Amino acid sequence: MAGGPTLPAMSDTAHWSQRDTSRCPRCGRKHRDEVHVWATYCRRCRRQIERRRQWAEASGEDVLELCARIGVSRRFFGDGGPPDYSDPGLAERIAARPLPKGGLLITGPVGSHKTHLLAARCVDAARRGFSARLVKWTAFVREVRATYQPGARETESDVLRRYARLDYVGLDDFGIGRADCQETDAALRLAYDLLDERYRACRTTDVSTNWVPTELAERFDERIARRLRELCTVYPMLLTGADAAHNAARLAAQQSPATMSTD
Repeated sequence: MAGGPTLPAMSDTAHWSQRDTSRCPRCGRKHRDEVHVWATYCRRCRRQIERRRQWAEASGEDVLELCARIGVSRRFFGDGGPPDYSDPGLAERIAARPLPKGGLLITGPVGSHKTHLLAARCVDAARRGFSARLVKWTAFVREVRATYQPGARETESDVLRRYARLDYVGLDDFGIGRADCQETDAALRLAYDLLDERYRACRTTDVSTNWVPTELAERFDERIARRLRELCTVYPMLLTGADAAHNAARLAAQQSPATMSTD
């Protein structure tokens, strides 16, 4: 079982000196092995991951069923059928360059395939036997707000705990909204609580956003920006091909004197 699947280690920006390497990064139990490596899960977690992977293979679950289970939209399948999400190199082909280890803060303009990259990494984690989920930031906020309704079956703590326990979470469109609007106090608290729970549990977390880190610090606050830096490596996505040409034409039209208002 020692050769079982493992998720990438967390970002090199994390404070490794503060990690307790004698404990499993997935469940927190102390290792019984003589050699303690942070990226090595305990025997119980390795068995759980391997059993989940074997069950997925034996059940014959196809890619459509898998994606529906972990929150990946059918939109990413395209007209030509689903991409080969079982291919471990799919994420790097979408990114068009090597991916760093650990969680990613995926930044870039609309159309730069940030969500496609999240989907590929989420499916890859699920294929290898890890619990994984892709969720939009707005959907997560709605899920938490639903717990405030009378008769709700879950509390806010239940939702946060459920996401904290997942081996992999892809948080899509983080901080979506108008550039001149700061997030509400409730959204700020939810963002920090979610990221802090993932950070403390040492879980791999990917976040996609249209904002650069300095803009996220202004839109949310410095505490949240700091947690993102500790959880993730900043990974910019660039527009290519027709998307780049379309974006350049749009920006040129916006800056054209003919389109500018005059007194």
